[in-house]
Amino acid sequence: MTNSTSDDPGYPSTRSGYYVTFVLLAAYTLSFIDRQILGFMVDPVKRDLHLSDTSVSLLHGFAFAIFYTAVGLFLGRFADRYNRRRLIILGVTFWCAATIACGFADNYWELFAARVLVGVGEATLSPAAYSIIADYFPRPKRARPIGIYSAGVYIGSGLAFIVGGAVIQATGTSNDFVIIGLGQFHSWQLAFIIVGLPGLLMVPLLLTIREPMRHDVEAASPGLRYFVQHRGFYLPAMAGFAVLAIVTFAYTAWLPTSFVRTWGWSPGQIGLAYGLTMLAAGAGGMVSAGWFSD
Repeated sequence: MTNSTSDDPGYPSTRSGYYVTFVLLAAYTLSFIDRQILGFMVDPVKRDLHLSDTSVSLLHGFAFAIFYTAVGLFLGRFADRYNRRRLIILGVTFWCAATIACGFADNYWELFAARVLVGVGEATLSPAAYSIIADYFPRPKRARPIGIYSAGVYIGSGLAFIVGGAVIQATGTSNDFVIIGLGQFHSWQLAFIIVGLPGLLMVPLLLTIREPMRHDVEAASPGLRYFVQHRGFYLPAMAGFAVLAIVTFAYTAWLPTSFVRTWGWSPGQIGLAYGLTMLAAGAGGMVSAGWFSD
């Protein structure tokens, strides 16, 4: 896995690079399944925990995003200095355990705390993943693997809707389920446990990734002065991504519920339709963008 290609001295082989990219894509996909599954369970969560739409919005957005952002800055610095593979493995284990913990929440604040921990765990992935990809591919060839990795946003979201819709549809006629040795669970709690467990299987796969040699070490941790000097790029870019995230996460969180409430679609119908749309258009667009960028 460490053999260099003849035209890219100092970098691992292209095949090794794409293997690592697809492993990281799998982890990113699972992260979005875990974070977006709540969007399909708004009404069941509201019913069982006696919540308002505002309370659910805080669970979906604030509880996750604020800590994801704040901790992500710290973990990005950590990824510049320490072993990135170990950081990702720790994060995957942590956020999967937190997703399963969402399934054991019996009240609003327990679910809120579990969502916070999901955000903390998932904040480990992208800073380390982008850094690893950059050290597997030279600059002229990086956009394609970054596009493939970034497609995990839409693959994970699409699968979350398909799986979430199917689970809610299958369990919609029953309020409670008993798991021997664990107790009684609502359908939405069962959904959290179902999507959280497979992520733990990622750990053995992540162990097959080798920590690559770092390139451009002198520019790895530029510090605050660098961002101030280049604020003409970073401030508009960050503002643009923030607005994009507001729009994207708003319709991702509420579109399924809107179709159920307004047009009478079943969870299974909207989950399949919206999930397939995101898989085809979203993932396809992201991969194409990387190809065109190169």
